[in-house]
Amino acid sequence: MKKSDMKWLVDCLMFVDFCSLLVVGLILAFAIPQGGGPTAPTHYFLWLHKHQWGNIHFYLAIGFLILLPIHLSFNWAWIQNTFKGYFGGNWQKALGILSVVWVGIVFVGWFLSLVR
Repeated sequence: MKKSDMKWLVDCLMFVDFCSLLVVGLILAFAIPQGGGPTAPTHYFLWLHKHQWGNIHFYLAIGFLILLPIHLSFNWAWIQNTFKGYFGGNWQKALGILSVVWVGIVFVGWFLSLVR
């Protein structure tokens, strides 16, 4: 399989996965109400319990996280050239700072979700 075909396949899978994540997240947020007991009939949507929807959302997120580094590796030359265009000789430093900030934001969000 050619690299362009693999890149297309990964991009399509990421698109479908992200759209599925969005739809399941919206279902969890708005279609299934909070509260009540674990067997309350309102905790079901399309014959699946809220926890089952949560599991689907989790596994879709894991799939997205698996596809993300593959996508980045296919597009690494474009990322480098873009950063070189914006930051010139300091492109590696800028990319490193952006990566550290991004990872920091993810960990802060994770920590804040545990504190609630």
